[in-house]
Amino acid sequence: MLGRNEEAAALLENISELLALKHESIFRVRAYKEAGRTISAMVGDIDDLHRRSRLQEIPRVGRGIARTLTEYLETGRSTYYERLMRELSGPPKSTDGNRVRAAGPKRSQTGNARAA
Repeated sequence: MLGRNEEAAALLENISELLALKHESIFRVRAYKEAGRTISAMVGDIDDLHRRSRLQEIPRVGRGIARTLTEYLETGRSTYYERLMRELSGPPKSTDGNRVRAAGPKRSQTGNARAA
């Protein structure tokens, strides 16, 4: 079972990966990744820092990341992470992993409406 530091670090690294998939700013991607690495390597307890409102004293943890961590440490979930997951889920894909192409107006009229 993971400790709280490792759980929080994993959350931030997962957010970093989702941001990269969305082609967000490389600076934001790196910020979440580096904050996750810092927390993973920390000797102190992240819950203790949270109780004392000192999360921003962790190197690489700014206001936004501290807000994400606070929500996670208090509720066990992150609405930011959940929103990113929803945004990336997108429309369903075909079984071979490619998006299904719909027949456009020209194909429909010519009777050549076959899947691409």
